[in-house]
Amino acid sequence: MVGIHLIALTALALIAGSRASVPVDGEDAALPAGQPPPGPEPDPVDELIAAEQDRLLGLSGVDGVGHGRTDEGEDAIIVWISDPAAATSVPRAIEGVPVIVEHVPGGFHAQ
Repeated sequence: MVGIHLIALTALALIAGSRASVPVDGEDAALPAGQPPPGPEPDPVDELIAAEQDRLLGLSGVDGVGHGRTDEGEDAIIVWISDPAAATSVPRAIEGVPVIVEHVPGGFHAQ
């Protein structure tokens, strides 16, 4: 009897799972079949980093650029440097977004 209940529960889970993926209302219902819903809005800080990354990486001693947060939880651009002298050439903010400089002694190395 336990086996029959297990099969019935499995069948119900499969049916519920297949129905969960079918849009029933809202904007997703208007999408053509097989087309995924639109993704989240692009993050403005990520877009700023993408626009500034080549310029920042072109500065002597800069080894990496990424998205981080200040101690207060604000979005920030992280710039990793291998040469402490490079810190003077890195801006403190770009378009109002704070820039945090992190020293990585010896730079990055693949492992």
